Amino acid sequence: METDEDGVPYDSIREIDEIREKKQKPVISHEIGFGAPCNICGDKCAGFDLHFWRKICKNCRCPPYEHDIKSNDRETARKIGRLFDDVAHQERYTSFQKFKLDMPGEFDEDSTSPTINLTFEWIPHNVSDNVARKYMQSFPMEMQPISGSAGAIDRARRLNEQLPEHDQAPECCDELTPDETNRLIAYVQKFKDEALGVGEVRENPTKALRWICHRCEKTMVAGNVAVFAERAGPSVCWHPQCFMCATCNELLADLIYFWSKPDNGRWDVYCGRHYGSLQQPRCAACDS
Repeated sequence: METDEDGVPYDSIREIDEIREKKQKPVISHEIGFGAPCNICGDKCAGFDLHFWRKICKNCRCPPYEHDIKSNDRETARKIGRLFDDVAHQERYTSFQKFKLDMPGEFDEDSTSPTINLTFEWIPHNVSDNVARKYMQSFPMEMQPISGSAGAIDRARRLNEQLPEHDQAPECCDELTPDETNRLIAYVQKFKDEALGVGEVRENPTKALRWICHRCEKTMVAGNVAVFAERAGPSVCWHPQCFMCATCNELLADLIYFWSKPDNGRWDVYCGRHYGSLQQPRCAACDS
């Protein structure tokens, strides 16, 4: 086989070039998920076809996140990368890779302490395997983001629903004026400085510590894991299953939160979508 001057086979060089070209090829937003079935309408929808500016399916009028659009790690990483483009946040958000954990399995006659090695699309950042395992066991198996499972699909849906791209970047919006562009840039910088954060999972190490959930106000005992939000202060925490948006009551995807206080309410965590709605009215037509 012919090689280059460094001894690398030409076939390998071509493969590398093809991969590089594929990675660099831009993805048009209207191509993402095209034809995906609607989880609400079923066969009544001919398949996802994104409206040019309304950010809904032209066939059934449901939003993109209600369609079975396969997760694209590169596109998701690009979206999250816009949020966490500073060192402080990058240290708290795990890079996009899959993680393996040994989880308890079902007992049978051949095993007294079985475990199953499972691959997760995401686990809490900077924790031991034991703490990550306890965090995942806080949820039913069908809600855990195990690769290829309903839990992984729901995690992808929540990422898309809770973190609208058009809330983060002018180029994802339609025909903004220069003044609107500048205001969006200022809004993004404001929430990065004042509201955005990533929950940190910790284990209660001793009976002497009395942790109380900010949402349900129940006590967490020694050995329980809790989610802390730095923006909320050092003593404010949540049960893993209680760390959800105060508006939509959905679990916060990948523990990404926005800390805010509505005019007539108390400080709490919100998803990006509903944090944005607290700051400015959201257009019912284009979702911006």
